[in-house]
Amino acid sequence: MDNYITSTLKLGRKVSMVLWLIDQYSSLGCNEEMTVYLNGRPAAFQRKAGGYLVFTDLEEDLYLVTIESQYYFKEELQVILSKLDRSEPIVYVPLKPAPTYRFNTGATLIRASLCTVTGEPVCTSLTATLCSDNCARAQLGSQGAKAGASEISLADMTGRIAPGDLLLIRPRDVKSGEVCEVTTMGAVEGIYSLKQPLLSDHNQGDLLMPLTTTWSDIRGEAVIGIRNLRQKECQVQVEISSGKHSQIVETSVRTGLINYLGKIVL
Repeated sequence: MDNYITSTLKLGRKVSMVLWLIDQYSSLGCNEEMTVYLNGRPAAFQRKAGGYLVFTDLEEDLYLVTIESQYYFKEELQVILSKLDRSEPIVYVPLKPAPTYRFNTGATLIRASLCTVTGEPVCTSLTATLCSDNCARAQLGSQGAKAGASEISLADMTGRIAPGDLLLIRPRDVKSGEVCEVTTMGAVEGIYSLKQPLLSDHNQGDLLMPLTTTWSDIRGEAVIGIRNLRQKECQVQVEISSGKHSQIVETSVRTGLINYLGKIVL
């Protein structure tokens, strides 16, 4: 990131904030066209490779940031510039693919259509959790993890883990556990920082199961992209929340295929 900041400083401008847009499906920086609003006003920025948007010479301290794109759901977040690391003022923003997202051929997907009993489309949240033990993203390292820890050591990892990834920490053959959000990779390989300290103790070898959160759109259509599936088939639990109620659908997902849940009435 230093190169990006240096190149901007050469223009005589102060870097105020850098938004790092991360595609939640690919776990890579997003280079798609974006419209960004700061406190409701269209904002100018410099785009850098890897999904970085550089904002310079911002005059206020508190910003409501809105990010809109054709292929992702709108994201809104609040940023206080004075609380950022001035040497590297990066704010990561995970982007959720919308049903219009251009998935590659062979992507592992879950699609569904949500509606009311009268057939009206429902715009609501969905959370998909991989359930099969052999589809874990990683395991906790030799020290396990204690309550209050802000870092975890991972072993036997599959695929890339990116800031914003959600992982369910649980023992083998157990469905429940603690959800954590990864922020950055630490100075030592295999060590990852967490957005919030852990609430419970966890043991060596406990599994980290991927979670994906998303929304259905105004037509009630929803898509969940699953990356780095370790096995040809995996059990997945999809929780659909609507108001005070939730509905759980369990399905078997096969890698490289579009897995349809059909019409779900809420």
